[in-house]
Amino acid sequence: MMDKIQYQKAVESKEVLYLIVFKDVFKRIASMEKTTEHRDKTTYWSKRLLNKEYKFIRFSNGYGNDTRPYLITKYKGYEVNDLKNRYELPIDTILELGNYNE
Repeated sequence: MMDKIQYQKAVESKEVLYLIVFKDVFKRIASMEKTTEHRDKTTYWSKRLLNKEYKFIRFSNGYGNDTRPYLITKYKGYEVNDLKNRYELPIDTILELGNYNE
């Protein structure tokens, strides 16, 4: 179970990494079938990941309001896969799953 106060403090101090994913990817993460999220090693993602200290990752299924499905996991850092030129973020225990009816 997630400590809501700890999460809120992380939100306020910008220690939450927000990631938007497609519906099929979200379903695979929610079922723990997918245990690593990949992001291309671009300037955009490098700025968001390098030298940043996150505590949580919040995955959202699409853009929009607070009615979108989301899930929250602990941030476990990332690995750099130079062969595939991407960042790999491990997905661990789901701390909260919201607005999801699958």
